[in-house]
Amino acid sequence: MHTLGQLLHLNVHNYEQCPLLSAMPARPGHITAAVVVTLLALLLVAPTSSTRDRHQRRHTLRVATYNIWNVMFNWEVRKHHIAALIHAADVDVVGFQEVRADRDEQRTQLSELKALLPLYKWHVYLPVQKVIPFKGAPAGWELEGLGILSRHPITATNPQPLTHQSPKDKNQRTVLHASLHLHSGLNVSLAVAHLSYDRWQQCVNVAEIMKHVRAARPRNSIIIGDFNTYADYPWPLGGLLHGYFSTSNKCPKYAAQKNPTLEADLVSYTDAWAEVNPNKNGYTFSNMPQPGFQSRPDRILFSKSWRVHSCWLVGRGEEYASSYTLHITWTRLLALLAAAEDAFYSASRSRSCLHDCGPHGSCRCGVCVAGGDKNRCETPNCPECSADVYRNYLIVKALFLCIAGQFLVSLVLFVLQWRTRWKHVLVRAPSSRCSSVRSWCSLSDRQSASPKVPHSRLSILRLLRFVWPVLSLRPVYQLFVCCLCCVLLFILCLHLFEESLRVVYAILPEELNPSDHLMVVATAVAS
Repeated sequence: MHTLGQLLHLNVHNYEQCPLLSAMPARPGHITAAVVVTLLALLLVAPTSSTRDRHQRRHTLRVATYNIWNVMFNWEVRKHHIAALIHAADVDVVGFQEVRADRDEQRTQLSELKALLPLYKWHVYLPVQKVIPFKGAPAGWELEGLGILSRHPITATNPQPLTHQSPKDKNQRTVLHASLHLHSGLNVSLAVAHLSYDRWQQCVNVAEIMKHVRAARPRNSIIIGDFNTYADYPWPLGGLLHGYFSTSNKCPKYAAQKNPTLEADLVSYTDAWAEVNPNKNGYTFSNMPQPGFQSRPDRILFSKSWRVHSCWLVGRGEEYASSYTLHITWTRLLALLAAAEDAFYSASRSRSCLHDCGPHGSCRCGVCVAGGDKNRCETPNCPECSADVYRNYLIVKALFLCIAGQFLVSLVLFVLQWRTRWKHVLVRAPSSRCSSVRSWCSLSDRQSASPKVPHSRLSILRLLRFVWPVLSLRPVYQLFVCCLCCVLLFILCLHLFEESLRVVYAILPEELNPSDHLMVVATAVAS
């Protein structure tokens, strides 16, 4: 930065160096005029640039879309990772597909994510269809739909049911339209969609979405979601991007009949990923070992009033697997114990998995097990989670509690005895310290096996030693016995629960992913 005096000096110097100006008489008025013009330019141009930067910062919006895979594979674990992804991406608003909820909508996957993300104060959930639970599956999660989680106020919502005429796709399809009010005062129209995988129905539904958008005429429009787009059939999405179905578009003529009749009614969109990453495929499905990444159904589309700055993908399985495998194993163990408990208390009650295990897994004891889809078993018929398994679990649990209690008692006695003996050792002569240390390890000196107690309590102490002979040992040996018992109990557990543990650790590769889709994140600036 230059001071005013420096600016004056620079302008005088430039005046003298300029051939055209130097040919003119060096009059003070000419120099003063040049300085005034320069200062006016600085005053007018510099604030305009900073104002433009502030405008961009105010009207910048970061959007994400994510198919959260309903309640597949350990939702109680996955939701923490999904919340971490959203927090790390620092998005302003997220649109979700395949969001589950209870029948009364008191519990939704969206509300559970919101509880983990306190900065996102606004959310809306739209149930689209009922889900038929598997036989014996736990109650809950009977609804599936769309959702929005936002850091900006959601001022209005409007569901748009789509035509459902496909014999292949039995799912109801709906678009969730919402209005956002940014803190800068900008109003944004956001639509979350999950289109059919039937190609003909895709064409029809896209035409309906285009008609709805033209009627609303939003200035700052964004459409996000899972479009179920195929690489060999881009025509439905192509119509949405161009704002009309051209004569070369292979969607049925019915869709073209809904084209705008006036050019002024045309509303076209920009694919965020294709705009900033034209040389990358951007595949988002399937985020699993099989079949692997093959397509890009997840899109973020901005209307022409937006300028896309960036777009990237998050949510790959490697990070999730490295951070949450232990949590997944623990969740599977709890599910197996719950199935064994049902078999123990209610032998006639069957228990199944909450969801389908896919082509590579079978449901056993309420968890999906690797090894093909031909090993299905429901309680109480599964030996891995039978009533005997739960009975053995209760016995082992009781033994462990006894050992843990004894360990705590022994530890307290050891600390008290150590404090007392150490005080005596410090005040004794060096020749007598060795005998004191040897007395600590003595098995026969019962008088010093525990801290001194009043004579009135000696009878209680003798009774406890008679009932529980371990108390007759020195505390240090009591601790050793407790550790030995723990090792033996662990070996016993490996023998008793061998089949059950095999089920717990038979984790499907699909389980080690936060979703079968990747999350798409894009940043854009409204003009």
